[in-house]
Amino acid sequence: MSGSLRHRGAFFLFATTAAVMLASGCAPNESSLFIRQCQAVPQDTCEVTADPTAFSRPSGVLDIAFAARYSCPLLVGNQLVTRGDPDRLRTETSRVQIYSADVTLLNTTGGSLGEFSTPTSGFVDPSTGAQPGYGLADVVLINAMPAVGDVVAQVVLHGRTLGGLELTTGEWKFPIHICQGCLCDRSTCASTDMPPKNCHIGTDAPVDCRFGLAGCP
Repeated sequence: MSGSLRHRGAFFLFATTAAVMLASGCAPNESSLFIRQCQAVPQDTCEVTADPTAFSRPSGVLDIAFAARYSCPLLVGNQLVTRGDPDRLRTETSRVQIYSADVTLLNTTGGSLGEFSTPTSGFVDPSTGAQPGYGLADVVLINAMPAVGDVVAQVVLHGRTLGGLELTTGEWKFPIHICQGCLCDRSTCASTDMPPKNCHIGTDAPVDCRFGLAGCP
C-alpha cells in the first residue's frame, strides 16, 4: 500500500471514529435515562421517596377552584453503569443531574394545546448490577390556568452526567383531568375545627372547601 493510501485510510478511520464519538456524546440515549412514574404525594407529610415500589399515580386531577397549576415528582431511572474505582482514584461520572423539562400539552386526540420548557432539579445515581438507580425531579406539568377538560402532559427530561455527557429521556405521557370544584369536600363546612394539613391543595385528592375560592355555601 502506498503512503498516500495509508494516509487516506488513517484519515478515514479517524474521521469515522470522531463522528461516532461526537454522535454518542450529543444524541439522546433514551435507554440510559427514563421516566418511570409520577410518585403520589401524601397530603399530610408531603414526603416522597425515590422508590419504584412506592405508591404512584397513573393519572392526575387538577381542580382550578383551588390551584392554577399541576406538578408531579417524577421518578427517574438511570441505567448507566458505575465507572468509579476508589482503588484507581477514579471518580464516579455516571451520576446524572436533571436540569430541565420540555412539556407539551395534548388533547385526547393527540393534538397540541401548547408547549413550554421549565427548569427543574434532580439527581440520579447509576445502576447497581441489573437494577437502575433512581432519583426524583419535581416537574410542573401544567403551568397556567387551563380550561376545564382532559389533557395529556407529554414530558421529556434533560440531564447531564458528572462526566459531561448530555442525556435526554424518551417522551413520557401523563393524563390529567381538569375540573372546577370537583375535589371540593363540603362535609366539613359546618365544622369549627381547623382544616387538616394539605400540602398540595387542589390536586389529586379531596380538599376541605374552606380552603378554596368558592368556599362553603
